[in-house]
Amino acid sequence: MSTITEAEIKTKTKEVIEAVGIDASEVDFRAGLWDAGLAMVQYPVGKGGLDLAPGMQATVERTIRAAGRNYHPLSINTIGIGMGLG
Repeated sequence: MSTITEAEIKTKTKEVIEAVGIDASEVDFRAGLWDAGLAMVQYPVGKGGLDLAPGMQATVERTIRAAGRNYHPLSINTIGIGMGLG
């Protein structure tokens, strides 16, 4: 399991928000999260995650909401994100 800190997750999330834009489409926003390993942090590296404990996903979600983005975890393409492990 990775040893990324909560502060590093916040920074990484803010970098994605800045790169893709707070008003990006849902698909583009989630693609940015996937590429950064923030789609589901407990997934393996390269599969949308960072190999972290599942509880760290809450840090990603709080950071996104604090930035002003309306964000509902897995509200779009739930099956597709889950299939990312395959």
